[in-house]
Parts: sequence; structure tokens; C-alpha cells
Amino acid sequence: MRYSHIAPKYARALLNVAIELGKQEEYGQLLAFVVELYDKTKQFLDDPTQNSAKQVERIVGFLNQVGVAVDKPFWSFLKIVFEKKRQASLPAILGYYTNMKIESQMKVPVVLTIAYDLSDEETRAISDFVRRYTKREPVFDIKFDQSLLAGAVIEYNGRTFDVSISGRLRNIARSVFQKG
Repeated sequence: MRYSHIAPKYARALLNVAIELGKQEEYGQLLAFVVELYDKTKQFLDDPTQNSAKQVERIVGFLNQVGVAVDKPFWSFLKIVFEKKRQASLPAILGYYTNMKIESQMKVPVVLTIAYDLSDEETRAISDFVRRYTKREPVFDIKFDQSLLAGAVIEYNGRTFDVSISGRLRNIARSVFQKG
């Protein structure tokens, strides 16, 4: 992402305002709506010939038309993002916002990639594993990837644990070729 070093700063600023106003959930949903709208109208919203204030007015107007209220602080946030031509970083800002919100609740965001739905026992075992190493309650972002065959890939705090069948097969193949 081109503005990946900027996205955490925008996310932190928005989260701080949201916490102060008691609107963490609301701002997260608003940001998700804006990201979805941005993805669908990227060509128009990235057009440098368009006035950034008018673009924000159109976004807010559309959100109001579909019944989503936008307050002044969130409107100001969008205005700054568009004035600084940072709208391409909106998806990254949403990701950082979501993770920072989870961390502000003294929990740990965990990306869990699995091939198939896990049983309650398997989910509990993974939760216990993460809790043992982080001393915090995990919040899972579950993704499905059938190429794993079975097992899971667990990512948290910049660490990745691949306990999938495909991961084990890769390790076996790597060791065979290294000895080779």
C-alpha cells in the first residue's frame, strides 16, 4: 500500500476521537461503508480534477440518503483524508482502526485462516494457545482457504504459526531439496 506508513496515524486519530465521543462502533461501521463506497467508485473518487470537498459532500450525501447519519467529526476526518489525497489508504485505515479498537479493549486481533469450519473444541484450543502467549483474549478474523487442506494458519502480534497440512508438506519438500 502506497500510504501504509500514514494509515495507522489516521486510524489512531479517528479512534481517539471515537473513544472520546463514545462512538467506536459507529465510526467503525461508517468507515466500513466509506471503504465499500470507495471500492465501488474508486475511479471517480481518485480523479485529481475533482474537488475534494465536493467528493466528501457526495459521499456524505449518499450515506445520508441510505439512512446512515454522518456527524461533524467523521465528516471532518473524511475531508482531511480527501484533501490530503489519502483516499487510496482508506482500506488500510479501516484495517488499522479495527485492530486498534480491539487492542484498546485489551484483546488481541488474530487472523485465523482455515480450510473448513472448526469445531468448538478446536476453536477453544486455538483461543487457549493465543491466550497462553499473549495473556489477552483473542478476537478472530476468520478467512477460508481450502488450499490449506486441513489445519490452520494463526497470525497475531506479527507472528505466524502454520499448522496446516499444506504448510507441513512445504516444509517436507524444502528439507528434501536442501538435503538433496
